[in-house]
Formats: sequence, structure tokens, C-alpha cells
Amino acid sequence: MSAPLCSFAVSGHVFEWSGDKDAALSVPAANSAFTQISCGFSHTVALNENGGVEAWGANDQGQAAVPAVYESGVKAVAAGGFHSLVLLNNGLVKGFGENADGQLNPPKQAARKVVAVSAGLFHSLALDVNHNVYAWGYNGFGQGTVPSRLYQNVSAISAGAMHNLALTTWGSVDAWGDNSTGQLFIPEEATHDIVAIAAGYFHNLALTADGEVIAWGDNSYKQCKVPGDAKKNVIAIAAGEKYSMALRSDGKVVVWGNHGPDKIDAPKELEGRVVSMSIGGEDQIAYLVSSTTDLDQDGMVDWWEMSNGLSPDDDDKDSDSDGDGYTDYEEYLADSNPSDEFSHLSVSAGMDTDGQVVLFSPASSDRRYQLEYTTDISSGEWKPVPGKSSITVSGAETFGRIQVAANTDGFVLYRLRAQLP
Repeated sequence: MSAPLCSFAVSGHVFEWSGDKDAALSVPAANSAFTQISCGFSHTVALNENGGVEAWGANDQGQAAVPAVYESGVKAVAAGGFHSLVLLNNGLVKGFGENADGQLNPPKQAARKVVAVSAGLFHSLALDVNHNVYAWGYNGFGQGTVPSRLYQNVSAISAGAMHNLALTTWGSVDAWGDNSTGQLFIPEEATHDIVAIAAGYFHNLALTADGEVIAWGDNSYKQCKVPGDAKKNVIAIAAGEKYSMALRSDGKVVVWGNHGPDKIDAPKELEGRVVSMSIGGEDQIAYLVSSTTDLDQDGMVDWWEMSNGLSPDDDDKDSDSDGDGYTDYEEYLADSNPSDEFSHLSVSAGMDTDGQVVLFSPASSDRRYQLEYTTDISSGEWKPVPGKSSITVSGAETFGRIQVAANTDGFVLYRLRAQLP
């Protein structure tokens, strides 16, 4: 329910999987480089490397409709049931989406110096620089009333569906709110040497200093049955409605829960590439993948290969997947699609009456292009237009006009060809 408490401060790209065909899994095709992701009940919120908020998925309560004011100046996000929280650089907590229970109205005490936020189904949490926790929104199970014993004693927070977890400054787990599935009955091994926490909908995870995962609460989907490979060398955890996850120091992601025929396992191609993850409602799982990892050492970063239908485990830089005359590595350098033979160029038939060629911008914007022409497209022979060897196409335009000298070769086709750096 909350953003991963052990997320790494590195840029990455989001990949989502689900057994459900929910819209929350429709990650924007040209997604930005992100530093944080958070899955709600059926939507996802992400923080990009420019400090801007992006969201996708269900939007029936406006939970994925990001106000323009949050295009920058944000340092953390959290997705709840049907609302989203935003933590600004100045320590203020804001939000958008459902507000029927006041989950978007933080108390005045939480109006400044906040360092972390987390969101439950209908309530919200914040942690300030003085280790104080604030809760607001729905309080039907007492989840909106912070125990006095936690005053200036908390180092991390995580909101479940109707309960909350807190990691104390001395390394123990505390909890309050709904206890219908025993999620407040903290096991003895979670009372010391804990370094991270994650509240699922009705269960909890804690990570020990020795890298072992502890789980308790609802076990309907076996989300509390920790597998052997999550009992050591774990560096990050995440919990949702039906699943639990652990990221190991060797790069392996371990997933357990939803113990049925539709159980989702961690995709093998993500092994060694995940830097953080988040779990939401139903079967929604999101992974933040490193922007720099290149395990097959072919010069093309792995997230780009996966995004464009190439294998991140094969050295395929000399391949030409779409048969357009560019190797996959050249298309990587030119920021064009190696699976689309037309992604690197834009063709226009001739010029208009004032000697200007009208060309639709290629998929790759803000790059430099060579203007070329041919009198016979079937010949495959293209010639450079003199003086048009370094053209920049703005990403804000859908088409551009380029002034060229009147041609003397008869009917001419023009194209923009992406230049290699």
C-alpha cells in the first residue's frame, strides 16, 4: 500500500505484471526515468527523476489525474486505495483523488518538515524530521489515532488497508489500527534489530539486520509463508493485498502469496536489474528497473532492450531486428525503435509551393537528423540534402517545416534520418 520503504535513490524504468487485465498495468509506453513507484488499490503513482509526479491506472476518483502543479518540486509519493499523496521538497504534504474521509487533509502539525508519507485504503500517514507520526482520514479501526508511546520515536512508517506499522528508532516494530487478522500481534523476532517494514492490506513484513524476512497477519493467500530464499541476504521488502516480495543482495526477486494457478512469479528477465518494487490491490506488482544496468554488456542498457522487444541477456548489438539497415545498437544510439523499420525516419512527398518540406516528427524527438531525398524509393538510394545535415526536431511539434532549395531531379521524396551521436 505504501511506496517501497527500501527503494534506492537511483533512476529506473517501471515494468508491471498482473494476472488481472487491470488498467493499472498500462504503464506509459515512453515512461520517464523514475526514482520511486507506489501501487494503490488499482492505480500506480511514480516520481520521475525531475521531481515530477506521473500516474496511471484507475482514475474514477481522480487518483491518477496529476495536477500540473506537481510536475516538479516533489520528493516522495504514496498511492492509497483511491487517493495519492505527494511530499513536496519543502516538507509539505499534498494529495489528489478521493477525499471522502479527509485523507487529503493533513493536520496542521504535519504541515511542515515531513520526510516520508504512506497511504492506506482511506487514511494517510506522515513522518516528520523529529520522528513524530501523523495520521488522518478514516479512523474506524483507530488507524487515525497515533499511540502516544510513539512520540519522537519513529524512523519509518507503512500504512496497510486499515492498520499501520511503525519502525521505532531502537529497531522494533509497533502497530495500531485493525487487528482482524492478527496484524497487530507482533512476533518476538520483530521486536529488535529490524531495519525495514512493509504493511500489506492485512498482513505485515519486517526485515532484520541479518537480511531475514519476518511475516505475520492474514495468510489466506500464503503471503505470510516466507520461502527459504527470503530468509537470508534480503535487502528490500514489499507487501500488498495477496503478495509479499523480497529483493536479495544477489539481485534475485522472491515473490510469494496468491497461492493458486494464477500466481505471479518474478519475471526471470528482471533478475539482477530490479532496484525497488511495490505491490497494490489484487495481483498488481510493479518493479523499478535500473537505468544503467547492462548485464549482457552489449552496450545497450537492459531496460531499453526490454522496452523494445529485445533480450537483455543476449549480445545482439550487431543484429538488425527490423531489417531497416540499422543495427540494434545504432538504433539504440539514435533513440529509435529497433522493432519498427520506420521509426528512424519521416517521409514526405515533395515540397509545398513556397519551397518548404513538411515532415512529421519521428518518434525520437529532440535529436539531430539528416535530411535526405530520393527520386525512386524502390531503389533504396537516398542522398543527403546539402546544408541539411544537422536538423533538430522539437518534441513539442507534431510536424515541422524545413526550407530547402528547389529540386531539379523531378519528383522527390524526403526523409529525416536519425543521426548517431
